[in-house]
Amino acid sequence: MDDKLKYAQEVANKLKEIGELEDIKNLVVDGKVEWDNNNETYRVRKPTQREKKEVERLRNEKYIELLKNNKYLFRDQLIEIYKEKDIDIKAMDDSILANQKQQMNLEERLATITDKQTVDLLEKEIHGLRITQSLIKEEKGELLKYCIEQQLINFMNEYFSYLLFEKSVNGNWVRVFSSYDDFLNADGDSNELLITQAVYYLSCLVFKDAL
Repeated sequence: MDDKLKYAQEVANKLKEIGELEDIKNLVVDGKVEWDNNNETYRVRKPTQREKKEVERLRNEKYIELLKNNKYLFRDQLIEIYKEKDIDIKAMDDSILANQKQQMNLEERLATITDKQTVDLLEKEIHGLRITQSLIKEEKGELLKYCIEQQLINFMNEYFSYLLFEKSVNGNWVRVFSSYDDFLNADGDSNELLITQAVYYLSCLVFKDAL
């Protein structure tokens, strides 16, 4: 199997392990998502206004830090450099949009069909389009991960994940990691799965209102 397809399959399997098929709307209760892992109870929650301000302050500090570092470029600057190397980010965006349109057309068609063989074929085609789209997004994300805008997004996502990821200890909720550095330095399969769960469930909180 091609390395990229293997990676995409591993990601898909990981999402299934943490409940990707669950109804996201039902996961969120009172601005929190709780789950059990190895007989311990964990949760992520929405940030308070104070926490939002704290992260915004840290984001601004990070922005100034990146701005002073000549190794980092803005997104548009990076795209222009890629153009010189015949790497077209806009073409990737166009492919993603075209792929999405194809998926929507097939899903609309699927909703009107009852023949099992045709349904199976359409579902297989949609699945293939989703994998292709994921690979393009992955490639684009890899190319743009060095830009200042993406560095700031990554920082905020990581910091919120550290800040809002808690576990129940003797009836009290405490942060899973005692510091942001501990969160960044966490290793091992169990920590990796826990952090994957936390990030996934935190996204449920973020996108619940849009569902």
